[in-house]
Amino acid sequence: MQNLKSLSLSRNLLKRLDYLDSIADRLEQLWISYNPGINSFAGVESCTKLRVLFAGNCNISNMREISRLQVLPALEELVIHGNPLQVRSEKEEGPLVLQEKILDMLPSLRRLDGIAAIQWRTKMAEGLSLIHISEPTRLLSISYAVFCLKKKKKNLPLLMTSIQHH
Repeated sequence: MQNLKSLSLSRNLLKRLDYLDSIADRLEQLWISYNPGINSFAGVESCTKLRVLFAGNCNISNMREISRLQVLPALEELVIHGNPLQVRSEKEEGPLVLQEKILDMLPSLRRLDGIAAIQWRTKMAEGLSLIHISEPTRLLSISYAVFCLKKKKKNLPLLMTSIQHH
């Protein structure tokens, strides 16, 4: 495990992220999506080289957990789509509000929910609303995020866009 840089623990019914200390000094990617028992990022703070954290469709329900990630200087990609925090925020505050808060809180992020941070900011500035995202599902060098956009406050046709990233 001395060379371990990527760890995929998705779909394992995990409840906590304990015992990462032994690999924290070299772990760069952590995939924990689809673990509905995970409701906290406690334990991830020690992974100072972590660049990628895929935590979609877990049970993260408040911004305190996102704020835990502020101590990760290398974090540049985060997936949190499908967590109660995202679902509730979209319902109560509207689309893109949570993404804006996260990008402000974690300014080093280059990708959020599979979409480049610059594209999020452009969509926010243009007044577009994100209504669906699918996250990458495999540890491959190429993955896809598909999303649909619609203009806020207007009934315009949906625009389908596909983004390929490396």
